[in-house]
Amino acid sequence: VRALLVCGAPLVGCVAGPEGGGFWFRRVGGGLGFGAGPGGAPFFLLGGGVMDAPRHFWGNFGASAPQMITGAARRWEARGFDPVPGDAERIPLPQD
Repeated sequence: VRALLVCGAPLVGCVAGPEGGGFWFRRVGGGLGFGAGPGGAPFFLLGGGVMDAPRHFWGNFGASAPQMITGAARRWEARGFDPVPGDAERIPLPQD
């Protein structure tokens, strides 16, 4: 496990984890311990090999260079991506 994506409820036992939602990344070779509070805590475990270079994230975009994210955001605004079949919702870009 390389990271957790916590979806709305806080986890207990995450010393440096998110409070109520967001990513928590584990250092290579580090431990990972957590649990759900009384109301539960939906989350995703993310794994895989170590990336070859740093990654940049903004909104729903991730890339190895900030310029790639800028280009993808412009393409999104111009509706340059095919819609998801059966899904009419269009998620707007973040405002910040």
